[in-house]
This record gives sequence, C-alpha cells and structure tokens, in this order.
Amino acid sequence: MSFHITKNFICTEDYPVADTPKGKIHGYKDNDVFCFHGIDYAHAKRFHEAVPTAAWEGLKRAHDYGCGCAEMSYSREGKKDPFELILPQRVWNMSEDVLNLNVWTKSLDPDAKKPVMVWFHGGGFAGGSATHLYSYEGYSMADLYDVVVVTVNHRLNMLGFLDLSDYGEEYKHSANLGVLDLVEALKWVRDNIPAFGGDPGNVTIYGQSGGGGKVCTLMGMPSADGLYHRAIVQSGVFKKGLGNPKMKEMAPLVLKNLGLTRETVHEIDDMDFNRLASGVMQALDELGFPRIMAPWAPSPDGEVFLGDPMSCGFRDEVKDIPVICGSIVTEFVPSPIGDKSKWSDEKKLSVISQRFGDDAAAVKAAYHEAYPEVNDAYAASVDLSVRPAVVEFLAKKASQGGAPCYSYVMTFEQPYLGGIMLGHNTDLHFVFHNALNVEGMVIPGVTERLQDEMAGAWAAFAASGDPNHDKLTEEWKPFTTDGQETYAFGSISMLKSGKFDAKLLSFEEKYGAAPSFKKEEKKDRHGILFTEEKQ
Repeated sequence: MSFHITKNFICTEDYPVADTPKGKIHGYKDNDVFCFHGIDYAHAKRFHEAVPTAAWEGLKRAHDYGCGCAEMSYSREGKKDPFELILPQRVWNMSEDVLNLNVWTKSLDPDAKKPVMVWFHGGGFAGGSATHLYSYEGYSMADLYDVVVVTVNHRLNMLGFLDLSDYGEEYKHSANLGVLDLVEALKWVRDNIPAFGGDPGNVTIYGQSGGGGKVCTLMGMPSADGLYHRAIVQSGVFKKGLGNPKMKEMAPLVLKNLGLTRETVHEIDDMDFNRLASGVMQALDELGFPRIMAPWAPSPDGEVFLGDPMSCGFRDEVKDIPVICGSIVTEFVPSPIGDKSKWSDEKKLSVISQRFGDDAAAVKAAYHEAYPEVNDAYAASVDLSVRPAVVEFLAKKASQGGAPCYSYVMTFEQPYLGGIMLGHNTDLHFVFHNALNVEGMVIPGVTERLQDEMAGAWAAFAASGDPNHDKLTEEWKPFTTDGQETYAFGSISMLKSGKFDAKLLSFEEKYGAAPSFKKEEKKDRHGILFTEEKQ
C-alpha cells in the first residue's frame, strides 16, 4: 500500500544528509519530502535508564524503519484482522533495541524553523509501534503543511513498566522507563531537529489512545517541561486515570516464577527473553489480567511521574500549554451494521434496546438532540466512557486559566457494510491526511474535505496553538466550562456548544462501562496455558 505516488526519488551516496551535532545522517528524498527512518535516539540495557547515542564518524544510514518494542505474546496468532479495509496494518520487526524514531521534512536548513509534530503511537502501554498502522506515515503532513513530523518507538509492557524498584537503586525508575524513553526522544528533538529544518522552540506532542495517555503522562513529568509547547490527546483520557495499583504485585510474582531471589535478581537483566516473558505472563494470569493488553502504565512516584491530569489535575508548569482533546462518538462499542437510512424507528429502537433496555427511547432522544446530523440508530453504540472523561479533562484545563484548550468529537459514518462508525482509531487516517488510501473510508468529496479539515487543524495548531484555518466550515472556539464548545468532524462538520450532549452523557453512570468480555482459555506458542478475553 502506498500513501502517495513517487515521481522523483533521490538517494545518492552522499545526499540527502542531515548534519546533526553528533554526526551526519543519510536519508532519501521522496518527491519534495526528505525521509529519515530508524534513527537511534538512545540505547538502553534491559530494565535500566536509556543513555543518548554516542557521536560517530562518517554517514549513518536512516533508510529503513527501526524495530518496534518486543511484545510478550503474538497478538494476532492464528487470526485475520477483521478491519483491514478500515484500519490497514503493517507487520513490523520487534526487538529490545527499540529506541528509534522517524522524520519527514521538506527542508534540511537549520534556519527554517518549521513547526515540529512528535507522534506517540497507540496500543496502550503494552503494544504497537511507530509503523504499526499505515496511517502513521508522516509524508502527507510534511508535504502539504510544511511541518516536521517525528514518530517514536520506545519500550513497552514489562520492558518499560515492570516495577523492580524494591530490588535495588539501579532499578529505581524501572516502573517508568517507557515514558522516560519519550523524554529522551524529546531531548533528541531539542538537540537535533534544527538539522531537519525544525524549530525546537515549537514542538507539539500528540498521540491517540495509549499515545494520548503518553501525552497526558508527559504533562505530569517535570523532566519533560520545556521540551514541548502544545499537546493533542486523541481518545486517550479515562476517568479512572492511568494504571492499576495491583500491578505493584507483579515483580514478586515474576521473580518467584523465574526462580530468582533478591540476591539473584540481576539475572533478570540478561536472561532469555522468552523465559522472562513466560514468567511475566504467568504472573499476569495469577493477578487475573489479560496477557495482550495488560494494564501496563507509568506509576506515580513523586519524582519522575507526578500523576496524570485526571488523577492529580494539571500542574502549574503546563498552564500555558494549549491543548486539543477529543474522541470518537462510538469509541469501543461496535456499530450496528446495515443501511440505517432504511430502518424504521421501531427497528432503531429494537437495536438500541439491546444495550439500553427500557432506557432505549430516552437514549435515542438524547442522541438525536446531541447529534441531529447523524442517524439515530448509532445511539446503540454511543461512547459513554471516553467522551465524559474528555469533558472532565478539558474542564480541568479550562479552569486552570492560561492557554486555551479545544474539544472535538468525530461523527464520520464510513461507507463499509452499509455504513458504520467503527470508532476507536478512525480519526488517525484523517489527522495524518491519509484517509484516501484507506478503502473503507472513502466517500467521494466527503473524505477529501474531512481530512483537509482535520489535518489542517492539527497543523495550524502546531504552528500557532490555534486550530482554525480556512478549510473549517465554522470557527473552532475554545472549550469553556459553561459552553463546552466542541467541533464535530463528520460527514457534516459543525461547532456544537451549550453542553450539547449533557443529557446523553447523563447515562454514563448506568451504561458507561466498557462492553462485557468473556474469558477463554488457550495455549500460547510455548504451550503455556493463558486466559484471553473476548468481547
């Protein structure tokens, strides 16, 4: 799959080259965009803090994507992904040597001072990579909006968040290594991005899902202060905040499963990865956590990570950081399938009642009041988990004063299976201006407009802290606690205000939990029994 047509490719033995403070990096030029892939920003020993890369002589090649973080189990073993037409994915190489990033830019002039957008991928804090989804490609944003796009790989799951701090000073920050890696990446941006035409004084951090959680985490990390200047959180806030206190019980169980003691704990640094992963997965089973999407997350420690805004509020140090935060109108609950324009009110109510029972009519009416431009049948899959958290998150930020914050919701109906709103991840194609390359997203005229609106808003925000630009159908006004102004991006885009979805969100307490899951016992590739959760 290609996200653009290459008409001019240049890569000679000595061009193009970015001249960074520690050495020269050799990339390639694709049409008008310079591409540098797989640049090492640091290196790290397992369960230890990262150290920046050393200087080098000659040219260091950056032609190929770097590895993503090793995962603990195959997340797609024996299964086809059911969403390739609307969420096309790559297969990527995995390693423990994972601290690398990718850069797209239209200039190598150190004086160009272009806005910089640093992307953190989704997958919780457990999986995924900077190349996991085709839509993470930064080419279109660099080409169309003249920003410098950086996408980052870092340590995940046990490698980034296993808390071994009780076992020695050298493991003091092991519970937060995965996000300390992100700080190292931002330091690399500060020191090196001028060589790629970027302005280290104008850096936007952004991410979706787990990547949004990473943005929230960085806002609670003193070591990240001054390394970024704007923040975008896409479907990445939850009222319960980050992490699970029960994960503190992991380390003793892991050592027990591996046959290690306090005296022999250092053997964990170098043991075979599969043996280590087996010990950790056994501990996850004992604690009742799923293996693939276990609640790995940073842990507040009073030093490295002070806590995320949902738990601790916004620190004074981020008061002047403008923020965009938003979500999808149907995040995690699958949409009803079929051409809903042909459905009677009775059928709509029947489908909605499968989730909301006797409240179906009231939910349908509240949904229609909030989203009259969207078919009422989608009330069946309305998000009552992330959107309420977004409102609370933005209310906290707005009440802080300082820089403005902006709210959005996505209401795009995809032309797939008669029309669906898949929800979680759907906005990625549009904010990277890659939606026309995703078959199940394409509605002639609508898709072009929508990606122009969203990608243009993200780029404008990166440039100035204000997302408004000439392709928006209305002015995107900042969020206020009273008005709760929210830009709805969809087949019809508009600004909503006046707590437009308050009635709908009032059903959160009763129906806001994630869909129920059933447990199924399986064996992994090593023959180890584990429990997998399925919807």
